[in-house]
Amino acid sequence: MTWACLWLASLSDWRVKVAMAGAYMFALMSAVTFNPTNGFAGWSRRQATLDWRAHVQQCAMAAEYKLPIHTTGAPNALWYVPLSGAQCRNLIDRSLTRSLRGPRKLLSPRVA
Repeated sequence: MTWACLWLASLSDWRVKVAMAGAYMFALMSAVTFNPTNGFAGWSRRQATLDWRAHVQQCAMAAEYKLPIHTTGAPNALWYVPLSGAQCRNLIDRSLTRSLRGPRKLLSPRVA
């Protein structure tokens, strides 16, 4: 896009060149001075830790389990999905990461 704008500026009137130079300077200054912690605090937030693997394993061993799901990242705003143990075992069997690592036991330690 930069090359296209430079090409357009080279073929354009001086007013267009001045306007494009001003736009580039504004974009450059905005990028250099941008700091998400100053004035943009709403753009970042912390997320409560939720050990998905442990919950899925507990679900697979239980007859019924309410699996917690993050909604806003806050620990008091979790959404719970009621699943049976068979459904959780099916989630484990169909897991993409499990198929990439090969077969393993349900409660074995994490494999890198």
